[in-house]
Amino acid sequence: WIVYNDQSTSSILYAKSGGDWKQIWKSNKNEYLAGIDFVNNYIGWSVGMDGLVKHTKDGGQNWHTQTNLSKENLVSVAFANLREGFAVGSNGIILHTSDGGKIWN
Repeated sequence: WIVYNDQSTSSILYAKSGGDWKQIWKSNKNEYLAGIDFVNNYIGWSVGMDGLVKHTKDGGQNWHTQTNLSKENLVSVAFANLREGFAVGSNGIILHTSDGGKIWN
């Protein structure tokens, strides 16, 4: 899984076992993503500019924005399991969730 940014949109690309990269999702608005992490083949999160946090439950076909009170740019996200995760970004911001991203602190 990787994030690709092209001018005003972001795309999520996926390659299985060294195969060719395939675009599985593209933003339809000005969203810039920087980091991505999946805990299994279906459930993942991606983070980006202005505190953007997106979540998928279907392998990246559809992404839903999760609410977070910070507007700092986020550059990386990592989940230990389906509930426990961290996102980090500019100005030393560290966000944590213990409920799969419903609440980020």
